[in-house]
Amino acid sequence: MANQPLEKFLEIRGLGDVKIIRIAAAFEIARRIVNQVLEEKEDV
Repeated sequence: MANQPLEKFLEIRGLGDVKIIRIAAAFEIARRIVNQVLEEKEDV
């Protein structure tokens, strides 16, 4: 679901622009956290 384009979320009934942007932001934050954790593991 995180790799879906934002247009795909527009098809979901009940999701407005603001909710879609919040979902996208949450996925981006999660992606950055995962990348940081993986980088820290490589440094050990």
